[in-house]
Amino acid sequence: MKQLALLVGCLFVVATGLIGVCGQERQVSLKDKRISIQMDKKPLFDVFMRLIYEYDVAIGFEQSVLDSEHNDYHFETNIPYDEPITLMPNGSRRVTTGARPIIDNHLITVYFNDARLEDVMNAIVRQMRNYDWVIEDDVVNIFPVRGRDPVLVKLLDLKIREFVFPKDGKVGLIQPVIVIDMPEFKTFLEQHNLYAEAVKTAPWFNDRPLPAGMKFVNISFRELLNSITKSKRGGWILKSDQPKTAQDKKVIDILI
Repeated sequence: MKQLALLVGCLFVVATGLIGVCGQERQVSLKDKRISIQMDKKPLFDVFMRLIYEYDVAIGFEQSVLDSEHNDYHFETNIPYDEPITLMPNGSRRVTTGARPIIDNHLITVYFNDARLEDVMNAIVRQMRNYDWVIEDDVVNIFPVRGRDPVLVKLLDLKIREFVFPKDGKVGLIQPVIVIDMPEFKTFLEQHNLYAEAVKTAPWFNDRPLPAGMKFVNISFRELLNSITKSKRGGWILKSDQPKTAQDKKVIDILI
């Protein structure tokens, strides 16, 4: 009987281990997510829209000061109420969300079929030239390797005690809460003689309510942007604009 009990126990341990292994195999990491995308000389706006809407890839972008003179790397950081998808003759899907910005420079070409997201992102970021990328908290973070603004680096490292956003709160109110109500952010602006507008960069789909509330404590500003983005989906953009005159303040733009 002891031998039988021991055998049953061993079989249970082995079976439990196999279940655990199988469960781990089913959890595909974000960088290994399979992507099919064929786009020739398209704005980054369209490329990222495909990744965000069709594959639910969250993207954070810290802009290089070398690209501050153009808006070619802008992309929509939020999703609409409904995600209208048009089925194309070749079987691919196209997001139809209305007007897009007209961008003729810094175009991106990607041809991938059932490829890893890591390979797709490597190809995209290589064409952007001034950037590298990592995955932080299941969010693709693109950051400058040339022309990185030290003020933005300090801001992303800023420690935030608490961020709270209510259930059913509208996406368009997230940015004003950060700019107007977050004491650490307000103090940072004052200490560095910066300016940020609360509503200038509100998203197109700012009336979409969030199905769940958000509460994050004791995290960096970068972690906060990533955490908010994971909750609302879409992306975030952080950039700075140099003052036009000596009397003007440097502007920090947050799109989330």
